[in-house]
Amino acid sequence: MEFLDQGEFMLEIFFTSKVRIKILKLFLLSTEERFHVREITRQTEEEINAVRRELQRLYKAKLLGKEKRGNRLYYFLKPNFLFYPELHKMLIKDFGLVDEIRKKSKDLGKIKYVALTYELFNKKDTNHKDVDILLVGDVSLELLEKVVVKYEKQMKREINYSILSVEEFLSMSKNRSPFLINFLKQEVIVILGDRNKFFDINP
Repeated sequence: MEFLDQGEFMLEIFFTSKVRIKILKLFLLSTEERFHVREITRQTEEEINAVRRELQRLYKAKLLGKEKRGNRLYYFLKPNFLFYPELHKMLIKDFGLVDEIRKKSKDLGKIKYVALTYELFNKKDTNHKDVDILLVGDVSLELLEKVVVKYEKQMKREINYSILSVEEFLSMSKNRSPFLINFLKQEVIVILGDRNKFFDINP
């Protein structure tokens, strides 16, 4: 099978079932490392036979591994799976924290840019002190803090954010601020605003 055909095959495997997408969200976005079948059924709120069927498909696709502990069968994510980074990033952009910020962008204020670091979603890195979210514009701190606190509880980690006015951002970009340079050196997801202009720091 050629690579392009394999990619199309993988897309068909992963995104043609509502139950499958719920299971992918659970494994790729959760801080937990493994789940037994009934826990997956409870968290996805789907019928157990449908869940078992989709778990078997994902196991055959080699995205999930499984092991038996006592009387329970546990499934776990295999991060060395070929398409793991792509799947992870696709789900990050469409669900959870990113989706909530996008949906509440108008209520959050007059925002020109919102950018998040991919490292924020790294399950193993829970003690870093770098900025995770950079917002540019006039932002409602009260609403932003509510969103951040909600996802800190869900993700079981601290979320660090920084807010710049448009003028501050433009000045820092023009002067090649170390803070901005260091932020942009990371893998960044721009969820609001023009991505090309956001990265256009004067040489």
